[in-house]
Amino acid sequence: PSTLYPSALADKVAGMDLDPGFDDIRARFNLNLGSSGSCDLDFYLGLDANPPTFTDIDLVAVALHELGHGLGFAAAFNVSTGAEGLGFDDVYELGLEQHGVGPLATMANAGRVAATKDDGNLHFVGPTVTAALGVLTAGVSGGHIQMYAPTTLEPGSSVSHFDLDVSPDELQRALARRAAE
Repeated sequence: PSTLYPSALADKVAGMDLDPGFDDIRARFNLNLGSSGSCDLDFYLGLDANPPTFTDIDLVAVALHELGHGLGFAAAFNVSTGAEGLGFDDVYELGLEQHGVGPLATMANAGRVAATKDDGNLHFVGPTVTAALGVLTAGVSGGHIQMYAPTTLEPGSSVSHFDLDVSPDELQRALARRAAE
């Protein structure tokens, strides 16, 4: 109760389509990527997760990454002001903590803003997270996974991606790493 859920996840929890006339997730891809001459990037259409060059973007990885956001791997609070969407916690925010300070959901707006820029100390937490960390070789701290929280806020990237230190390269980290390079 009193928690915001993304539409697709809310439908799953409810066991029904709560808004049948509305798309839960909509994905759009730039068909002109690489063809206009203004961008040297291009989509790699292979299925082996092995783009041949650095300028080839793995379309499958991008699609899966963005579906992750559509399923709720994204903050609904304003990362610049800390204000919560509609004044409520969001389900993703409930899994975030600033190490040594506490859960973002219990913080005032200023505390959430500070957490979004606390490099290495913004973590995704919970028993499911802890149970899944065994595959990671870096970017883990105290049984939690580090989230992307550079000291200079990057709206659209900060908070809603794994930290650049997370290894092996996870879907929610890969595009943030590419953008930083």
